[in-house]
Amino acid sequence: LLMTLVTIKADNMSQIALTKRGGVDGRTKHINNRLHWLREQVNDHKVTFQ
Repeated sequence: LLMTLVTIKADNMSQIALTKRGGVDGRTKHINNRLHWLREQVNDHKVTFQ
């Protein structure tokens, strides 16, 4: 199975910042599971943001 790097082009600066900086507060805990999965993919160099 060939794995390639996925680039996500986004204009949502808040989502990009949450993905890169980590941490969850009371206003973002509703996206906790998706955010952790996405952050894990970024840390594993499987996904990048532009």
